[in-house]
Amino acid sequence: MHRRLTVLSRLSSQVLSECQGTHSTISPASSQIWTDCVLPKQPDQSSQAHALFNTRFKSTLAEFADELESVSEKFVEARDEIEYAQEDAETVYFNESHEAAKEAVQACLSLYTSIGEQLDESERGKLQRSQGMKMEQLREELAQLDTLHD
Repeated sequence: MHRRLTVLSRLSSQVLSECQGTHSTISPASSQIWTDCVLPKQPDQSSQAHALFNTRFKSTLAEFADELESVSEKFVEARDEIEYAQEDAETVYFNESHEAAKEAVQACLSLYTSIGEQLDESERGKLQRSQGMKMEQLREELAQLDTLHD
């Protein structure tokens, strides 16, 4: 911190002496000092990747309670949309209902997948055992709905 203050003090003196009474620009050396002292250093890509790798698999299912609740809610919504689409089979409303069901299923599956990607192997197994059958049910029901679409 002391070094930065010293450099900033030196920089401000240099800038004042360069610009005093003229409309000249700051020299490249002053500009570099300013950049080095004031702008925050960006971490390099390798340290960012290392930090991501170290934190990526430290999560537990308990930390995802809200997200898991959202998965359950999205599952119910997707099931409702599938039922509506099945009821609309052979009607002019089927295509719209089918698309709504497809979007609801995709939203549920993508949230489920994103949670699984953030868990380590054992926690991912717990997620699979607790929610996997429901997700497979959605896939199968959507596939059956797709056959009605043809």
